Amino acid sequence: MGTPVACGIDVLRADSFALLKAKRVGLITNHTGVAADGVATIDLLHQSEGVELVRLFCPEHGLRGTAENGIKVEDGKDPKTGLRVVSLYGESRKPTAEHLDGLDVMVFDIQDIGARFYTYIATMGLAMEAAAEAGIGFVVLDRPNPIGGHRVEGPLPGGELSFVCPHDLPIRHGMTVGELAQMFRAERGLDQLDLKVVKMDGYRREMWFDDTGVPWHAPSPNIPDLDSAIVYPGIGMLEFLNVSVGRGTKAPFRIMGAPFIDGAALAAELMAAELKGIEFLAIDFVPSKSKFVGEQCSGVRIRVTNRDRCQPLEIASAIAGHLAREHREAVLFDEKIGVLLNHPKTAERLQDRTVALNDLWEADEESFLRRRKAFLFYR
Repeated sequence: MGTPVACGIDVLRADSFALLKAKRVGLITNHTGVAADGVATIDLLHQSEGVELVRLFCPEHGLRGTAENGIKVEDGKDPKTGLRVVSLYGESRKPTAEHLDGLDVMVFDIQDIGARFYTYIATMGLAMEAAAEAGIGFVVLDRPNPIGGHRVEGPLPGGELSFVCPHDLPIRHGMTVGELAQMFRAERGLDQLDLKVVKMDGYRREMWFDDTGVPWHAPSPNIPDLDSAIVYPGIGMLEFLNVSVGRGTKAPFRIMGAPFIDGAALAAELMAAELKGIEFLAIDFVPSKSKFVGEQCSGVRIRVTNRDRCQPLEIASAIAGHLAREHREAVLFDEKIGVLLNHPKTAERLQDRTVALNDLWEADEESFLRRRKAFLFYR
């Protein structure tokens, strides 16, 4: 590997923070907002001469990234800087006029994961809308898409948009947050927003996170490593079903099961499907948090054998099909499968083994690839 990728914060720092000089700044960040040497973006901006860091904002999981998914995050104070921390996963998810009072610009520096329902991009989009309404600027410090920018996978939304489906994107979108910000501005009619993206140096679309040389900081408590991130767009789609997706185990999103599942039968069916770049092993496990805490579960462990061939949505669809056929009522399939999938046609056909679900998405994927071209920064 050559020279490590310089993320947006490193590029901004190398330019002596010129873009933010004489600005009153609100920073949307968490524990992943760090420079290459490990210094937090909060500290860099707070200490930078000529930059006035006024207020901090945090997304789901909080400023330190320790809150579990779905748990409301309270406002607070950063003990190191003494700055007010406004939660964007609490009483409000979009900054209010009061939150933005006295600011000239908002800055976004958070490591995303590359899946439509991972909520950091929803937070960014709502903050961009608020900034446009308040007449202040918005700066995105770009970071890599950990699971690569060369692949998209899954359908475009087939229902209403929401916090877990914030834009017309496939589930695996293959874009960086800076590229998404450009798309959001154009497609949400935010023409009045003064948006600037501090691009990375040295990033290429085909890079996986471990190709970049950028230190890994787990984006949330249950994405401890790149292996979990690779399968997350698929297994995460099953999260609202009545199954464990491995939270409270050593391999979240690489283990799934439930007390009523026959892990050996499920593993045998999945291996017979000959899915690309993946193996399944039957496993018994006891989650320590989330669903079925302290209960013996049976299911499968997912092992990626070739990440370039692995298709997370194909994996999730095969598992969901088994659950629909064998445990429909127990997993609350009809009630919950659409929450993150958000594509009724796919939901209807999941239980039919004879249908190639990828065919349902092909037109969506191709149209999105064409649509996103105008917003891409990196080759």
